[in-house]
Amino acid sequence: MKALFKGTLGILLGIFLLGTIVTDQAAATKVRKNVHKSFPLVMGGKVSIENVNGNIEIVGWEKDSVDMEIEITVQHSSHKRAEEFLKEVELLFDNSRDHVSVEVDYPGHGSGGLLSWLFGFGDPTVEVRFVVKVPQQSNLAIQTVNGEIAVENIKGDIDCKTTNGGIDVGNVEGKVSSKTVNGGIAVELNKVGQFDEMNFRTVNGGIHLSLPGDVKANLEASTVNGGIDSEMPLEISGKISRSSMKGKINGGGGLLILKTVNGGITIQSFK
Repeated sequence: MKALFKGTLGILLGIFLLGTIVTDQAAATKVRKNVHKSFPLVMGGKVSIENVNGNIEIVGWEKDSVDMEIEITVQHSSHKRAEEFLKEVELLFDNSRDHVSVEVDYPGHGSGGLLSWLFGFGDPTVEVRFVVKVPQQSNLAIQTVNGEIAVENIKGDIDCKTTNGGIDVGNVEGKVSSKTVNGGIAVELNKVGQFDEMNFRTVNGGIHLSLPGDVKANLEASTVNGGIDSEMPLEISGKISRSSMKGKINGGGGLLILKTVNGGITIQSFK
């Protein structure tokens, strides 16, 4: 009985201490820095962004330049440590007449773990958020790990990749590919020319794709836990089921791949 009492007391004490630590961590200090950058870029140039933690939002405009509003937030239980670490976060820019790129870098990103988070002796957490305006005719290569990606009003090739976050691409013309793991994908393509392959993949999330009615493609769509709904005229190839669809759209063309595990797939057509 005494042993049982001691064991129960130890568990309760552990829960109390854990709750105290988590409460302290929740009240951790946040420090911020805003960065503004502008670069000239010709129409049809390329913009590349490599982030780790944070959302990326990109909108096309009528100017021959790239405008970046970047907010860096560092959080830690120690205000002094947070301020020190903020100085170590680097934005590595590179630009030329037809290319603008930025990469986020800081010591130890991806390190740490549960104990570091609980006790506050690990590296601070860092979030970098981008709001970017680019020439409407631009090619994009956008990547983050923990964050959402949103792209709007672009004419060009678009490649979006994240791990934990959704991808939303709207009012665009060109070739688009989007990949995530935990998040949905929504893409609205107003115009599509000839393309070799467009790839849309996720694991935990649905895929919603809107295409012009005259698009020519070879469709491969599949899900595991979900259904497929398509408005496109499809010449079926092989077997079709609730979770798998393969065939030619308008006689066939480039390869159009849509794959998820946990989520449905919807393909809409508009004139």
